[in-house]
Amino acid sequence: MPKPSKPSKSKVIDEIAKHAARRGVFIVLDGDNKSKAALADKKYLFEPDGKILTIVLDSLNAEESEAVSEIALEYFEKHGLILDAEQEAALENYQSYDSFNPYTEILNLFQGKIPKNDLNALKMSLYMLVQSEEGVNVDEIKKQIKDRFGSRGVYISNLCKAGYYEGIFRDQCLKLSPDKFTEYYELRVGEELAALFVHTGLTINSMAIAFIEKVQGCLRNDIGKFRVLGFGRKNKDLIEEFKRRIEEFDIETELKWKLILKSPPPHVGIEYDILLP
Repeated sequence: MPKPSKPSKSKVIDEIAKHAARRGVFIVLDGDNKSKAALADKKYLFEPDGKILTIVLDSLNAEESEAVSEIALEYFEKHGLILDAEQEAALENYQSYDSFNPYTEILNLFQGKIPKNDLNALKMSLYMLVQSEEGVNVDEIKKQIKDRFGSRGVYISNLCKAGYYEGIFRDQCLKLSPDKFTEYYELRVGEELAALFVHTGLTINSMAIAFIEKVQGCLRNDIGKFRVLGFGRKNKDLIEEFKRRIEEFDIETELKWKLILKSPPPHVGIEYDILLP
């Protein structure tokens, strides 16, 4: 049960806070004066049928803006998604996803077991996965994940796409005690020791640096393996070139490469487990 909000000096803010606290509501922040609320010269508009609360940012005074920032932050910490007025299609998709979320079980499993921000990043990442599978452009969702959760959120999103939360993380969450799972999870997510995701921004030298950091981090923390993976022809080719030339980079630890996945066109990708002594 959410705590009742303290009465503000503004009736507008009291109404916005009341609507924002409703179950299942979606908040839309209009910074461009393009929403129905802005066109009707209103500071906010609540549409009960779709449970959509639109707030026109330019119409607020300084005190109201500060209060709305707090309301939006609290909302985001709970729900993980705030849209702008130009994302009506995304809002409709997210409403549908929220009502018929195919990943409810996995999200419920990690509730209280991983940090709240991680859970919200995971929820958005799973939503992005669904949208991508349906052929929807997910660039805006990627941007929101990066903007709101930083590099950790991007890493969670990559792990989500690679199946970690539905696979090994789920298994360990069910197997380990809460304290042990927290330690296990933080090493692999917080320290990014679960996997090395190869992307187009990497060169063979920068990949070697990242690879060596993973090896050293795993050895320090008694982790027996990590995964190297890349999607797309360029990333696949870089991984294979690095594997061929690995002796050039003076890695003293004896490693074994175990091929996990090699997918052909049009969805080119490759995954190796790096087994440590």
